[in-house]
Amino acid sequence: MSEEGHWRQLCEMESLPDRGCREFRYGRDDEVNRGFLVRLGDALYAYRNSCPHLQISLNWLPHHFLDERRVHIQCALHGALFDITTGECIRGPCFGRFLDSIPLQVADGWVRIPDLVDGEPGDSLREVQPADG
Repeated sequence: MSEEGHWRQLCEMESLPDRGCREFRYGRDDEVNRGFLVRLGDALYAYRNSCPHLQISLNWLPHHFLDERRVHIQCALHGALFDITTGECIRGPCFGRFLDSIPLQVADGWVRIPDLVDGEPGDSLREVQPADG
């Protein structure tokens, strides 16, 4: 998506600590998806909240996506581990597969995602809101 496209604000960058995660909802009028952000130093990564193994949510608790050492994204159901920077599964039943990434940008201190995520022209993004678990 170009810099001139329409973007939706998720949160202020500074509200997300290093190795912190934030879950959010996005989608078109007929479909709501869940995604999450992970901050690693000054870098941010956004992924769809869906394990490539069983297409289920990765977390059991709101905003909890990392393993105990906070080094990898972890599927809460079967313990698969994913590289934070690439989304690649490095251990588990979906080894070698990737989480679906979501484009993002930081502008004026705000983390934003595109208005359209895998949408057709004319589709609109639902208001981004924190997921309730």
